[in-house]
Parts: sequence; C-alpha cells; structure tokens
Amino acid sequence: MTMPTWLGAALASVAFAGAAHASDIQLTFDADAQGISAVGGTLSHDASGYLVQSDVDGGIMSLYLPSSLLGNWSRFLGGTLSFDAVNLSGVASDWGDFGRVTLTGSAGEVSFDLAPGSAPDARWTTFSADLTPANWGGNLSAVLANVTSVSVSLESHDGYGPANSEVNGFDNFKVSASAVPEPSTWALLATGLAVLACIHRRRSRH
Repeated sequence: MTMPTWLGAALASVAFAGAAHASDIQLTFDADAQGISAVGGTLSHDASGYLVQSDVDGGIMSLYLPSSLLGNWSRFLGGTLSFDAVNLSGVASDWGDFGRVTLTGSAGEVSFDLAPGSAPDARWTTFSADLTPANWGGNLSAVLANVTSVSVSLESHDGYGPANSEVNGFDNFKVSASAVPEPSTWALLATGLAVLACIHRRRSRH
C-alpha cells in the first residue's frame, strides 16, 4: 500500500518536531557552570545547582554562553529563550536592563529585555520570550543564521558598596525550537491514518 504524498508530509512534520526537541540548548548547572563566563563581578557555582553572580567592583554584570553552543541557531526562529533568576542579596532591583539578552552574529545584533520593570525579587522566577522578529527585531533571522555571542545581563542595581551590591542567582537557561506541529498538521495526520485504516480493512475482507 503506497502512502499518499500529503500523509508523508504530515508524518515528516511530526518527526521533525520530535527531532527539534533533541537539539534544544539546556543548561541546568547541576554540577558546574557548564562553560558560562562572566563580565563584571564574580561568578560562582552553588552546590544546590545554580550560578551566583556578585557585584564586587561596580561593573555591569553579564553572563556569556560558551562558544561551543553558538553557531547556526536558525532552528530556534519562532522558538523560546528562557532562564530562571533570583535576588539573593535583598538589595532593591532598580536597574532596568536586568534580563536583557543580546544575540550577536555576523549579520549584526539584536536584543530583548525578558524582565521589564524591577526584577528579580527574592523568589525564583522564570523569564521567557519567544524568538520572533516582533520581539527581537526584523534582523533576527539573519543574526540566528550565525550566532557569535549570547549575553544575559544580571545587573539589577545602580549602586555599589559593602552593603549596596547585588547578588543574583541564575539557573535553567534554555533555548528551544518551536517543535509543536500546527493544528492543521495534526488534523491532516489523523485524517490520513483514518483513511489508511479504512483501506486496510477493505482489503482484508477480499
């Protein structure tokens, strides 16, 4: 029994969705910093399984992904970028660029603030944004084609001193592809399977 072309396309779409999940980037920091580097302040790994960045010099605190995770990110267009963060010092969060993620590539640079307003607070919070041109700008697709740097700003306070320095936790950085097939694909697949089952039953009767 030959599979119709349209059904094959639907099955391929669902298979691609599963494969996309396998290529997600996910850093949980269970054992170490997993290649993350820091600019501004100091970076340490907490035994509980997360990173801690502390402002010890008044610099703008940012984290950078290792080069091994960079390159062609085109598969993530339309997907999601997220991370968890917490304020560990109790110093008021009043620096607006906390949570700004900057993607730099051979085609330029795009950025988006995943945590608008005053963040983080004393509770672990997930900050997330879709990787779409509506959020990151019209150049997003070109930048994702060859990503050369990814930074996350953890600077959350305008001030420095023994009792006036921020300490922030960072965990569960993830970039995931849009791996859920469109509802129309699922409907097409269901219809095709039903048709194939019908054909199989009819042939079995002869």
